[in-house]
Amino acid sequence: MQDYKEFLAETLIDEETLQTRIKELGAEISADYSDDNLLLICILRGGVPFLVDLSSHITSPHMMD
Repeated sequence: MQDYKEFLAETLIDEETLQTRIKELGAEISADYSDDNLLLICILRGGVPFLVDLSSHITSPHMMD
């Protein structure tokens, strides 16, 4: 299997910037839904890694489906 980087012309968002934004989103979601039980739903198979990463930064009670 070929590495996906062989097909990319350029990197639009570097990993550090992306991880920083995911942490910010997790903090915002935690603040907005601090008293709620959240259900995070991923409808695209390719989105699962993002959702798992985001979930690790959410401190409110939540589940994933």
